[in-house]
Amino acid sequence: MAKPGLVALADAYGLERTHQQKFKLLTERLLQGLSEGLAKITAHSVRLSDSRLATQSFSELCARDTAPRLLVFAQADKPLFALQLEAVLERSLLDALLGSPRANSAASAATPPQITPTEGRMLKQLFVGLAAGALSRTLTPLVGRITSLKILGSREGNDGVAAGTFAPSEMLLSASGRLSLDGREGVATFGFPLARALQVAAPPVTPAITGLRVDQERKIGTLLAASSLTLEAVLGKVQLPLNKVKELGPGSVILLGRIERKVPTVALCAAGRTLFGGTIVADRGWYRFLLQREEKSSGQSDNYRAA
Repeated sequence: MAKPGLVALADAYGLERTHQQKFKLLTERLLQGLSEGLAKITAHSVRLSDSRLATQSFSELCARDTAPRLLVFAQADKPLFALQLEAVLERSLLDALLGSPRANSAASAATPPQITPTEGRMLKQLFVGLAAGALSRTLTPLVGRITSLKILGSREGNDGVAAGTFAPSEMLLSASGRLSLDGREGVATFGFPLARALQVAAPPVTPAITGLRVDQERKIGTLLAASSLTLEAVLGKVQLPLNKVKELGPGSVILLGRIERKVPTVALCAAGRTLFGGTIVADRGWYRFLLQREEKSSGQSDNYRAA
């Protein structure tokens, strides 16, 4: 279900009030530009009223029964936005363009005549020209710079979701307005990928650290401090050819290195990294590690690293 745009954006993305109002102003300018562009093309007065901003999925946008036609515009085969017009508004536009007499009866307004394939192509060309021309300046803050534009896909009748365009679950920022043309009214709706609109029109907002988050970070720090770390006392390392390793057995002698002091130096390691150097001493029936120095380098000494 569509959710009022400013409320949805504030709830889901924590946008500041200035960014919320920016979306509202951008979409209102776009709808106003659409009405002015249509007025110039049809040579008829087009009045805009009841503009609204909402968030909804692409499948929800495609499911509107009163607007059987939906066009998806793309640049370099990447879908940028969708446009949907109610059937009565489409028929009113075509009648104005073709100079056809308008139907005054309520029945004709409720069930406008079916649009022919030729008329459908006329509508597509009309809106591609509008989007690439008169509306490009107001579209850029929502979809980025437009260099070329084409219709990637469309949905006509009850065909469900327009295939090969947006994913059915993709969330859109939908801006709709009621247009009145030659005595007939219908709703026009633009749908913009919400993620793209947020990236282009509103910079990411870093949420403030709340008291709850601080408390959670303290708990995590306490848990990490109580964790265990396995330490290894390593006397030395040596590299041997595989054929020599195969020959090893009980009684074999392996040279680890030259003794430089009476007591050999041993490395205390964790996860393959040397932490301290020291020696092994016997104390009250236990072998204990006597720390002598701390290793400062991020690497390991050849005398201390485990094989």
